[in-house]
Amino acid sequence: MVVRGDRMQSIPFQIAEMDEKGWVFLPEVSPNPVRGRCGIIDPVDEIVFMYRDTGYDPYETKRHDAIAGRILQERRFEHGGRARYAYLVQGDPRRNGADYVSFDAETGISRNRYDAFRTDPANFLDFQDFCANGGRVRTSACSTPSMVSWRPACSHPGRSCGSTPWTTSARN
Repeated sequence: MVVRGDRMQSIPFQIAEMDEKGWVFLPEVSPNPVRGRCGIIDPVDEIVFMYRDTGYDPYETKRHDAIAGRILQERRFEHGGRARYAYLVQGDPRRNGADYVSFDAETGISRNRYDAFRTDPANFLDFQDFCANGGRVRTSACSTPSMVSWRPACSHPGRSCGSTPWTTSARN
């Protein structure tokens, strides 16, 4: 969740289940078994969201509306001298139904709001085409972080880590 105006608002996110080798687990195509349990946020899973969806203001209980749940974690991100914030909230029923991306493993085609790409279905890392929805892109260099992931810092497989701190990474 993030602060927008004077209230907390949910943002789109997805859970990246991890396999036993440390790769993202895709039920239709992953050659390795899932690590943990599908549908449950395990310590090895990642919560992924877009940097652009983070908020500019930190949450202040006296200034902003109350939330229905409990803030487990605040994350502050800095880029270009400007801070942005996101919150991991437990128990708030509000959800943003937007999908960041759709991917068809059989065709290797991925689409999202801003771009689309095609990979070789036999080798996901073999990118064959990349297009912005506004036209063809000549370069893939990005100077602004576009995706953020949080992962529990627990290193005890099979054990609940409760309120263990989360690690943060921003990806270009």
